[in-house]
Amino acid sequence: MSYKRPAFKLFGVLTVIALLLTATSVQVASAKTHRLALIQFLKGHPVHRIMQLGFQEGCKAVGAECDMLLTDSTNPVDMIPLAEQALAKGYDGVVLYAVDASFFPTIKKFRDKGIPVVTPHFTSFEQKDSGLNAVVGADVVAYAKAAASAMGDKLAGKGTVAVTVGSFNQTENLVAQTFKATLNEKYPNVKVLDAQEEGFDQAGAIAKGVAIIRGNPAVTGAFSTTGSGPTTWSRAAEEANKKDLTIISMDYTRPNLDLVKAGKVYALVGQPLYEEFYTSAKLLVDTLNGKTVEYRNLLPAPIITIKELDQYYAFNDRAEKGIEGQPATAVATAAATTAGTAASGKTYRLALIQFLKGHPVHRIMQLGFQEGCKAIGATCDMLLTDSTNPVDMIPLAEQALAKGYDGIVLYAVDASFFPTIKKFRDKGIPVVTPHFTSFEQKDSGLNAVVGADVVAYAKAAAVAMGDKLAGKGTVAVTVGSFNQTENLVAQTFKATLNEKYPNVKVLDAQEEGFDQAGAIAKGVAIIRGNPDVTGAFSTTGSGPTTWSRAAEEANKKDLAIISMDYTRPNLDLVKAGKVYALVGQPLYEEFYTSAKLLVDTLNGKTVEYRNLLPAPIITVKELDQYYAFNDRAEAAISK
Repeated sequence: MSYKRPAFKLFGVLTVIALLLTATSVQVASAKTHRLALIQFLKGHPVHRIMQLGFQEGCKAVGAECDMLLTDSTNPVDMIPLAEQALAKGYDGVVLYAVDASFFPTIKKFRDKGIPVVTPHFTSFEQKDSGLNAVVGADVVAYAKAAASAMGDKLAGKGTVAVTVGSFNQTENLVAQTFKATLNEKYPNVKVLDAQEEGFDQAGAIAKGVAIIRGNPAVTGAFSTTGSGPTTWSRAAEEANKKDLTIISMDYTRPNLDLVKAGKVYALVGQPLYEEFYTSAKLLVDTLNGKTVEYRNLLPAPIITIKELDQYYAFNDRAEKGIEGQPATAVATAAATTAGTAASGKTYRLALIQFLKGHPVHRIMQLGFQEGCKAIGATCDMLLTDSTNPVDMIPLAEQALAKGYDGIVLYAVDASFFPTIKKFRDKGIPVVTPHFTSFEQKDSGLNAVVGADVVAYAKAAAVAMGDKLAGKGTVAVTVGSFNQTENLVAQTFKATLNEKYPNVKVLDAQEEGFDQAGAIAKGVAIIRGNPDVTGAFSTTGSGPTTWSRAAEEANKKDLAIISMDYTRPNLDLVKAGKVYALVGQPLYEEFYTSAKLLVDTLNGKTVEYRNLLPAPIITVKELDQYYAFNDRAEAAISK
């Protein structure tokens, strides 16, 4: 397959629920349901299928009626007739996969009719030029820089790198240019070849890769800006008998993950494929409802190596299951009960019960719950306490029982909350617990749990620690409190280090607690009691402060610290070199999804009990995108 016009860039990342939705009910004052359309080519491409799933589920979440106008064509110009169909049918809003500026006249036609248009995946257009209402996609400059740093590190600062693009278009050009400029600046002994067009006919792309290798026998690395790049370059390396070619390319589709697993590709850029299209539907509805939306909406895209594969395979499993449930060209129409209302017209009332109300991690969680409620049209309360003791949520649960909520999101940290859950269930009130996913349903009585794949991220953190320590040393482990989830993380972390790095001694886990001064004192005591300690792992979001401050007070230099959560203070500690890495738990998404699971349950739908989301390991190379997320989250909370 080959493009006949400058084409597109396939972007993607981790997580199953869209980031930073400033949600709203889709119903306008007249009770009209908005009709949206997605226009896209390369209908069956595995990357596009994940994107289409995001659009379908985004539509359902906001209660819109949505069509997908798709073509199997590999030529983007064949989207133009679909756009004309959309104009004739009179949709209220359009998600257009506008790959380049040649679509600006088509966008103008929609705007002349008062129809807002959002483009996902391509974020470099200026609004005054494009006429678009919004763009949403990965922060391409941030991930291009991160990919360059990963390549430079892997090549130990020397070698020759080939660069290919799917086609020469504004977005891929920017990625290729940023990648080259970053390598030139940070790794002056790495030569970067000029970008060449790979195209989308796989056989032709592989032949191009072989020609580049044979024409540049000194090449040691290859970077492709398109989702088919892993196959292109791994096959080209085989055919040209080029061993040890370091390949970095785009997107966590199953075939690409398999190539990383097999050692044929070094790393992937995890573009937020699902989230871009989910968010696009939401931005259209907000625009139609008279809300002001940001024009450029940028999402993070982590670098995925072999250490992080499990969580992305799991995401593919869920995405493929969802896509198989609906025809690719069918109308994705949201049932009336998908919004937060029952068939009787009653609006569901939900409540979140949580302690540590003002903790920066919990504030992001609370934002997810608030915006999840808004997206599905439910009425929601947050019953919060400033207490650092989880038992103080019990009186809040009793209040909730007395008030008669329809559904509860309960921050059940351990099995001591099972009797409380039973009280809700005895009254027919469904309960979902976010963040703590290890409970068995028969024991807990919960309707669903949703959170990070704790086993996967605990293993990834252990591997990151073992690598950082070069396979030897002593590691301290602390937990916020001894509960089922943190216990599992600590145990998995220790077991993985014991198995993979037998020369690393792992100390028994100790309780850090949530009083910061006390936690730091505990860290100092551990260091002084174990003077050979070289690493520290904490399973709680205050761990970066605990261990960095403890290291300073105990005068322990070069302590390798890995802990949880991408709050701004934690990112600052990584930036300052005081913390090595963070586990990027899906804080917002867990709570957003919890609201949706409750409403689905109340509307008689069958929901999965255990819903697991990816959590990447974040080092200094990936900070920019997570700072950007904090900026948006903080702005939303302050409103």
